[in-house]
Amino acid sequence: MKSNTEQKAAFMRSLWQGFLPVMAYACSSIYMVISQAYVLRHNKAKDVNYSTLLLMYQNICGIMLYFPAVYLGWQTFAFFDTKAAYIMLPNSALFAIMVYSSTQAIRTLAVPMMSMLRNLAPITITLGPAPSNGVLFSMVLLIFGAYVAALNDLAFSLEAISSYSANSSSTRI
Repeated sequence: MKSNTEQKAAFMRSLWQGFLPVMAYACSSIYMVISQAYVLRHNKAKDVNYSTLLLMYQNICGIMLYFPAVYLGWQTFAFFDTKAAYIMLPNSALFAIMVYSSTQAIRTLAVPMMSMLRNLAPITITLGPAPSNGVLFSMVLLIFGAYVAALNDLAFSLEAISSYSANSSSTRI
């Protein structure tokens, strides 16, 4: 039988290995979407490409996290390999297209709707092999929660379309 301190240590270890990484990922994901939406919707200066500035900020943050991890021995540094670069070129091009399209979408979509659309890709990837019932339930909750959160923010409704078409037709000369 384990002592009380051993049980507490095991609980803290499981908390550190499970709950904290998930919460850190969730918080950073929420921060990233909200900060991008704020910056991209509030353009104060003309002739400034905020999408490029956001990508530069994210890359600098990634580098600032990666190199200390290499120095501490948590990660290994992979040297450049030309063959691997050619293999990864289509993925890199598709990633660049995805980043561009997401920065264009985040300018107009509500944050909950953007989160729901962004999370559909990992959901469809996990549907390849048969996931467990818990994974399926969490995916349904994720989609339903994002839909409920975005319900009042959906601009694509019949009322919005009819008012937009009425306003645009009345302004034409």
